[in-house]
Amino acid sequence: MSAIDEIRPGRCPLGLRAPAGFPGVLPAECGRLEAGAPLSFTGHAVLLLHLCGGRASALLGEESLRLEPGCFLVARDASALRLLPEGEADCAYLLLKNARELAALLARDGALLRPHAGCRAAGLLWNFCRRAQTGGFQNPFAASEAAYRILMELCAAAPRADACSELVQGAIGLIRSEPAFLAGVDELAEKLGVSKSHLIRTFTAEVGESPGKFLQRERIDAAKLLLLNREYPVETVANMTGYAGANYFCKVFRRLTGESPGEYRARASAPLPGRDLPRLDAFEGVHYV
Repeated sequence: MSAIDEIRPGRCPLGLRAPAGFPGVLPAECGRLEAGAPLSFTGHAVLLLHLCGGRASALLGEESLRLEPGCFLVARDASALRLLPEGEADCAYLLLKNARELAALLARDGALLRPHAGCRAAGLLWNFCRRAQTGGFQNPFAASEAAYRILMELCAAAPRADACSELVQGAIGLIRSEPAFLAGVDELAEKLGVSKSHLIRTFTAEVGESPGKFLQRERIDAAKLLLLNREYPVETVANMTGYAGANYFCKVFRRLTGESPGEYRARASAPLPGRDLPRLDAFEGVHYV
């Protein structure tokens, strides 16, 4: 069982009452959605949604977005979002009050965020949902602190292609579309029609890391998702993400995450105590449409 599988499908209202003048972000609801049909939200809270598996498109106001596994979506008004799964989609979400300014900061260059492989935001969100399902938030201060950790992690770790030059946007697009098939920065520069040195200089200046490091992070990001499926041996995950062998893959994985693929898989599969939750469609707040 993977970490996301330990979050029971359904909606978990937190029911927290903040004292007068409470200055912090106030989590109102979280949960996991397993959707094969379009979804919409009610209410005007900020929505933070993480696509854990599957693919989906979304309509956010008049904007059309395409979601891929691992990405986050930030909606400053949850009621403006309509999620359209492509087959089955698996998501974790968090609804937040008093979070408009932080949401505006996160979404300043677009509602879709694609954090690098070392980002802990997904794990923090999963842990938040697990804790909420087991009654772990007894006061608004603890819940607010946990929510802030998720938001700050995203603020620090989400590069945005649409804020970059056309060259860097193209490089990021190629890396994200085929990380397992790019031989390296030489091939990337050749595909983009520029010299390797120009690509490295421009990419590093705009993104804050070299295209080689960015490619490694994207590969590890993909590997972390594959490792959630315990049927895949580490050697298979290495091959599927562009590494010639498991030994080098394990070295890179540990360097970027601080743990081995096996340790990550074991931690992500820790048992969850708790109780069953009612099904999502039994509640007001999230509706199948």
